[in-house]
Amino acid sequence: RARISRKPLSRPTLKRPHLHLLLASEERVQEAHEAGFRVNVYTVDDPAAQRRLSGFGVDGVFTNLPGRLRANLSA
Repeated sequence: RARISRKPLSRPTLKRPHLHLLLASEERVQEAHEAGFRVNVYTVDDPAAQRRLSGFGVDGVFTNLPGRLRANLSA
């Protein structure tokens, strides 16, 4: 099982966090925003996950299905 670091984010070593879908929680997104970062999440093809992450306020999403993402977020 992979270890997940709980070290605070620091600006000198990180410009923009790219989180895997399974690591993207509302708490992590909020923590990154409070530290002045924008957050991108990859790879998000599931419509329910896209809506959930949008509610978390993520700044960007990597997807294999951009048309579905556009339709899902504009609905």
